Parts: sequence; C-alpha cells; structure tokens
Amino acid sequence: MLKKQYIFAILVLTIITSCEYTKKEEVPDYSTVKSKIVEIFNPKSAPLKTENIKKEEVEPDFNDEKLAYIYKHRKNLHVCEETGLRRDVIGKSSKVYQVNSQTYILQVYCGNGAYTDYFEYMLYSIKNDTIEIKPLSFLMRSDAYSMVDLNGQPIWFYRKLVNGLSDFDLENLTLKVNAVHNLEGYKAEYKFENDEFKLAKYTVYYHKDPDDPVNQIKSRESKVIYP
Repeated sequence: MLKKQYIFAILVLTIITSCEYTKKEEVPDYSTVKSKIVEIFNPKSAPLKTENIKKEEVEPDFNDEKLAYIYKHRKNLHVCEETGLRRDVIGKSSKVYQVNSQTYILQVYCGNGAYTDYFEYMLYSIKNDTIEIKPLSFLMRSDAYSMVDLNGQPIWFYRKLVNGLSDFDLENLTLKVNAVHNLEGYKAEYKFENDEFKLAKYTVYYHKDPDDPVNQIKSRESKVIYP
C-alpha cells in the first residue's frame, strides 16, 4: 500500500513541478522532484519555543498535615530564613513529636552544610479550639560562631537555627545537639519545660595547641561552661 502511495506521489509531483517550471520555460531535473517528495514524507518539525515550556516544581511529600501547613506558610512563619529550605529533603527529614494530646514539637529540616545539618523547632499547640504556632529558641554561646562582644568576651544569645547532629528524646523531653567538627565546637543539652527548650548543659571543645596538627587529637580539651 505504501509503495502505491509513493508512486502516486511521484507522479503528482512530477506533473505539478513540470507545470511550474513550464511557465518559466524550464524543465525540472530529478533532484528537484526528489527533494519535494522527501519534504512530504519527512516534513521538518517546527522548533519548540522554550518560553512556552514551564518547569513544574514538585511539592514535598509530608506524612503529617502539620508539617505540610508549616511548609505552605513558611514565608509568613519565617521558617528557615537563615539558610533557606531544601525542598527535596524537607519532607523526608522533618519530624513531628507528640508531647501530649494538645502539644506537638515540629522538627523542621532546613538543609545541610559541610559536616552539619540545620534544623528549626516549632511548637504546635491546640488551645481552646484554636491552634498556636511559635518558633522555639535555643541559648548558645557566641564563641562557637566566632562572635564576641565589644570587650572581646564571648556572650550568650538565643538562636532559632540549630546546626549539627540533633537527637530528641521524646520520653525524657531532652534535645542533644552535637556541633563538634575537627575536634572543635560544642555539645549542648536542652530540656523541654513549660513550652520551651531550656539549656541544661553546654560543653565546648577546643585544641590546646591548634598549631600542632600532629598531636591535635591528644591535645583536645573540653570544658563544661554551663551550668
């Protein structure tokens, strides 16, 4: 069937092409007829307009409606403003801890950096048939972030963002943060009481002689500075 169509197309194009060139008193050659046949059986497709192609953003998949709500209203709730959100992993790495029938702690995964993870914690409370959402802050020392006050002394400050390895024990309502890397940094423990995290212990880690890389493991020291 295809062979008959092909022969018919050749005949029709030969006649049409002959008529067109006859008006110009020219006789078409074989290559001209062949090129027109190829155009029919192999038409050139129009180039795609890139401006009409839109990349659809895939929304994270949450297994809890509270986390989904936090993500949807992240701008109004000022979630992870310090680092931004990792859209591809926030759904898998964020968690919900139920303290009681009316209180939940939301662990929101903001993203990761070099040898560290970033989290923010939010309190989700149900009170008098209304819902209250507020960020939870953590007391930290400035020297862990190369910050000092005007007198050159470290200071204590509150921060929403937690960096490092984070481990929340729901049974004891205790959050442990490990931000030690290359033998320096800090470890902190926070106790959840009265709808907030209160600092229970803070330990700093440092090198006794940071200019001695050979013995830096032996010279590592730690000091509990709180309480």
